[in-house]
Amino acid sequence: MSAAQKRSIESQLIRLMLHILKWNYQPDKRSTSEVRTISNARLEMERWQEEKPSLNDEFIKDSWEKCFKYAIKGSKSRNESF
Repeated sequence: MSAAQKRSIESQLIRLMLHILKWNYQPDKRSTSEVRTISNARLEMERWQEEKPSLNDEFIKDSWEKCFKYAIKGSKSRNESF
């Protein structure tokens, strides 16, 4: 898997995490677009896993902590409190 593909996957994972964090910590701001965004991001990750054997659970686990830190930073820069 190329470095650009890894960055793209990590970016998608961060976006998914941001929406899930918002969903969990701001239930009063939930919308149908949030549901679609979370669902689409999950489907995209599944599709990538089918296409790229190297994108396995181990890769995601290795990227998880770093992506989660970026998601938290991203939520703070968007003035969202979790």
